[in-house]
Amino acid sequence: MGTDNLHHKRKDKELERKRKRKKVLPYILIVCEGARTEPNYFEWYKENCKQEINIDICGEGKNTLSLVREAIAIKKKIEKEKQIIFDQVWCVFDRDSFEISTYNQAFELAHKNNIKVAYSNECFEVWYLLHFQYFDNEMPRGLVFNKLDNLMKKEYGIAYKKNTHNICELLLGKQLTAIKNAKKLESKCSNIGIVHHQNPSTSVYKLVEELNNYIK
Repeated sequence: MGTDNLHHKRKDKELERKRKRKKVLPYILIVCEGARTEPNYFEWYKENCKQEINIDICGEGKNTLSLVREAIAIKKKIEKEKQIIFDQVWCVFDRDSFEISTYNQAFELAHKNNIKVAYSNECFEVWYLLHFQYFDNEMPRGLVFNKLDNLMKKEYGIAYKKNTHNICELLLGKQLTAIKNAKKLESKCSNIGIVHHQNPSTSVYKLVEELNNYIK
């Protein structure tokens, strides 16, 4: 009898130690500028991560500053409704053709509110293109789209479309190459200093690396 009690106590203590060692997964909110491109990419993580990732899709046309403000409002709303606290909040946006002052204000507001930014200059497709090749020459988004479209057709036999739902899974085998290329590009761009002048550049890899920690 006494031996059984001792056994159960030891077992309970071991379970308690395991609970303490168990990693607590964060609650992450991702607010995207686009209604198709970025959400389609991150939906894969929502389906394959160990923990729910809330992805709010903001309509196209919102500028970078409005998106950060929207993220702040969404965070407060969801936290109140679900009685949770987000460990991380990310804004995903492009350089686009918005005013430089607006772009800089977006970064400042995000920093003040502990919001992380995954930006691309000048479009999210820069991140996709880095899966196939490294490049550091400035190019308009139209050229980025054309290059990506040609590479997608050559590699997978399909044309690139913004509403391609399985794009993340499709490019998964090349993701390490994209991360390596993005870091190399970031290192080169760091000499430029001002973010809105860093074309091409993308920090999407930072969000991707974070999400990769929680894949099933």
